[in-house]
Amino acid sequence: MVRIVEVKLTLKSPTILSERRSASGYLGTLDYIPPTTLRGAVLTSLYTQGKIREEKLREEDARPRLIASPAYPIVPQGKKSRPATPFIWECKVCKMESDQSKNVDKEGKYILNREEDFVKKIYDAAPLNIPSECEKGHRALKPLHPTPIPRVERVITRHMSVSINKSRGVAVKGMLYSYDIILPPQTYWATLLIPDEYGVDSRFEVRVGRGSSRGFGVAEIEVQSEINLEEKAEEYYSYVKGDTIVAVATSPTLEGGSNPQPYRRTIAVSKVAEQLGLNITNCVLYVEKVYGKTVRMKGGWNILKDVPRPDYYAKVQGSIVSARVDAKDRKDAAMGLAALAFYGTIEELEGDIITGANMLRPALEVIKDAP
Repeated sequence: MVRIVEVKLTLKSPTILSERRSASGYLGTLDYIPPTTLRGAVLTSLYTQGKIREEKLREEDARPRLIASPAYPIVPQGKKSRPATPFIWECKVCKMESDQSKNVDKEGKYILNREEDFVKKIYDAAPLNIPSECEKGHRALKPLHPTPIPRVERVITRHMSVSINKSRGVAVKGMLYSYDIILPPQTYWATLLIPDEYGVDSRFEVRVGRGSSRGFGVAEIEVQSEINLEEKAEEYYSYVKGDTIVAVATSPTLEGGSNPQPYRRTIAVSKVAEQLGLNITNCVLYVEKVYGKTVRMKGGWNILKDVPRPDYYAKVQGSIVSARVDAKDRKDAAMGLAALAFYGTIEELEGDIITGANMLRPALEVIKDAP
């Protein structure tokens, strides 16, 4: 059996979550924690605690059972952020005016949000009229997709470090690297799907990102709540209209490959449900259209082989997915969608396994607390 839990991750030390590598070091900081990074951090922690052995790590490498979602920031007021869809923009002119006026509630003053309206139009197969100007008539709209919203002001600084010769344990002359680091105590939320036998504690420490041997990336994970799939299925039942579901991709959506392949067009949802011990007969999701950016994603790090997993192309998190569900009845469809929301799909890419893909949640559920 498995548990599905929502967790809070709190950074306890400066953390390196790099966007890109340059000749001078690792620059930029991700505004979320990728699912492969979080999963690897949890597995490493369980291994170092002695809760799982190396053979279990090898099993996880070939047949993953522990699944992590991306981790998104939590704003100081405690509200959870999530990736913006392609149907939300900011007006650059209104933002500049709001910044100059020092308006306390300034973010709401320059955001143009059409998410709920456009999702309902997709359900009704109605045309989408993409706006070209804000409500004040400014033609200066900037898409926020896939930036996490509400946005969190993180404290970021640059750190200079010398390269170390691993065989000699001494500094390498002339080898200086720069790192952009996130300062604590930034917090994130995510979901974890954990086998019961792993004995995960309600609170434990992990290391995320680069530089763990130098003290970077110390974080604490705390279980916040248990997620009941049956309760989720009851909620999702109302989001299946006929055989149509409109969902938000809370993780990257991919078909798999090192060439651009925007998204997986067919998902055997009944096979996903089987991984969670659910018996759903012949439930298939046919993806008909995806609204969102295609990007190149990092595949993460293979702990056992100590090499990076291959990069892949995907529709980025926050994309809107319009799909048709083929199931025996709506109840099976809703249960299958609940399983997909927290398990996603397992992808094989050039001999490596990619997890945390194709996690789809009903769009009206995700955007109901829109900023």
